[in-house]
Amino acid sequence: MGGETPKQYLSLGNEPILERTLRRLLLLEPKNLCLVVSEDDDQWRALPSAHRCVIATGGATRVDSVLAGLQALSLPFDSPVLVHDAVRPFFVSSDVLALIAQAGAREDGGLLATPVIDTLKQTKTGRTVINTPDRSHYWHAQTPQIFQAGLLKDALLNAIDKGFIVTDEAAAIEALGRHPLIVPGSRRNIKITTPEDLAFAKYLLEASS
Repeated sequence: MGGETPKQYLSLGNEPILERTLRRLLLLEPKNLCLVVSEDDDQWRALPSAHRCVIATGGATRVDSVLAGLQALSLPFDSPVLVHDAVRPFFVSSDVLALIAQAGAREDGGLLATPVIDTLKQTKTGRTVINTPDRSHYWHAQTPQIFQAGLLKDALLNAIDKGFIVTDEAAAIEALGRHPLIVPGSRRNIKITTPEDLAFAKYLLEASS
């Protein structure tokens, strides 16, 4: 975002993005909800919904933070666990319920995603186009993503051990030779990471009010 305030605490409709995300998750009535925060973060204490969560201290990478959350919850190996980005406050509840129904019992788990609709270009150094992939085989990954707690822990530890850089939990699972299921999600389920995203989020909020 380029500012001093961490993006999850930026205001969206007069309340922090993270509060909106947590409140929406709590409406799904999860058995447990774990919020992973950085070691120097005290801002979560001002969020009403955060006090209904198990709080864990994260690490330097996404892998470290998700592992910290799993350790804090201490779930049985085959217990399904959802992982969600703090800055995705517009997920559709029915999509999450579909994800749980369709992928929650699968050994390889699954994730929400939307199909790529734009033409894709593959480039090399200098941004010179070398190929136009068939977009029908590509999806934009979203969260929540759902996996067995024990399998996800093993996958994340494997990624650390082998030095894999994983940007979502599904990638870690895939590195074990597993094949997560894609469950179609909504394009409203945006991840707010840039000023342009925040402007669009404000539009979505106003449009839904």
